Amino acid sequence: MLNRRKLLILGSLLPMALPGIVAAEPTCGGALSMSQKNRRRALGYLDVSNDPKRRCGLCSYFSEAEPGCGKCQMLSGGAVTNNSVCNSFVADTTKHPTAQ
Repeated sequence: MLNRRKLLILGSLLPMALPGIVAAEPTCGGALSMSQKNRRRALGYLDVSNDPKRRCGLCSYFSEAEPGCGKCQMLSGGAVTNNSVCNSFVADTTKHPTAQ
């Protein structure tokens, strides 16, 4: 029988179990400063792009530093994943030949 105590114990263990269950995006860089957060907000930055043809990994402002992570010139060299995107996206035709 599941009583309140058991439910609370199970609920407290859930956050520790989730990282192993949910495949997360690569984490690039460390904690962001307030100015970096504001810059991302101003540029409409999203951690995961909704359009696979519009993502940081295919942008001319992005330079890959390690697999899955890189730096963005629009974010003052801030670390981003290659699956992120912002409103300043400019397709790099050398990375994506069919981009316009």
